[in-house]
Parts: sequence; C-alpha cells; structure tokens
Amino acid sequence: MTSYHHRTPVPRPASLKQLAYLRYMNVSYPADIGELEARNMINEVEHASDYDGWHRLVEKKCAWRTDRFILHPRLFLHEFQVYYHQDLPVQLRAHLVHHLSATLRWPTLGSVRECMKALTKAEPNWWHSPFVNDRFMEYYQEWDKNRRAKSEPKPEALWDQLKGAISVLSGLTPDLMQLKPGKA
Repeated sequence: MTSYHHRTPVPRPASLKQLAYLRYMNVSYPADIGELEARNMINEVEHASDYDGWHRLVEKKCAWRTDRFILHPRLFLHEFQVYYHQDLPVQLRAHLVHHLSATLRWPTLGSVRECMKALTKAEPNWWHSPFVNDRFMEYYQEWDKNRRAKSEPKPEALWDQLKGAISVLSGLTPDLMQLKPGKA
C-alpha cells in the first residue's frame, strides 16, 4: 500500500515584472516575497483613499506605461512591441485627429506608422518624452507637408495633362496645341 504525504504547496516567487512595478511605486517588500503577496501589495498600492492620492496614483501609473520600457527594456520587450506597433499609433492618430487643422490630410494608421518610422530614424528616443503626443504632432505636420510636396503634382504637370487630354479628345496634335489664336 502506498501512502501519500500531504505536502503544502510551495508559494511561487513574485515575478520580475511585479517586483519592478513595486519598486517603481516605492513599495518596500521582503526579499522572499511570493507571487500572491506581491499581487496583494499591488492591489493595496492601487487603491487610493482620497482624491489627491488617486490623482497621484493615476499620474504615476501613466508614467509607468512608458517608463517600464525605458527602465526595463528586456523585461518588457513583448509589451513594448505591442505598445509601439499597435497602441501608440492609435493614440497618436487620435491626438492628431483631435488637434490638427483641416489643412492637413486626415491621418491614417499607415501614415502615422510611416511617420513614426521616420521620426524614430531621426530621433530614436522620441517616445520617451512625457509630451509624446505633442512631439509627434509637431513632427507629423512637417513630415506631412514634405510628403505632400513630393506626391502632389505641380501646376505645370497638371496643365500638361490637361493639354494632352484636350488634344486626344479634339484630335489636335501637340504641334497645333502650341499655336496661339490669331486675329481674324
């Protein structure tokens, strides 16, 4: 007959992400903290008892959203990729749509990502800024103006296209198009 010994489960240690968040929120914890205990401490930190405390908590959590990528790039690599390629373009596009004048094209997610790529090439750490939306909007306006200048046809090109269409429709040759009407 086999006897089974009742063993108490060994608590799992806190994850590195939990520990990083607790340190960021200035919470002291024991060296051998377990996952459940860390989760409870995080829940406790995230409950403010008054409005000022809640406001400070919201600001700190908003800063954590990007600070974690700066402070712990390897630990939060997957989250950074999701943030940078999915969440940030949506956030930036919403900001652009809300603040840009009608003189600019309506930004698409594709144009936002294209501009992000150009900005990252010029300034790799631009997204570290606490004013990331405003920094991007400033760059986007100039980038879009330059893009328009390259892609929009010049008036001369439009005139040449119009003359070509007229000659085809009217049966006139390009030589006859150069003639100017004379006085009768």
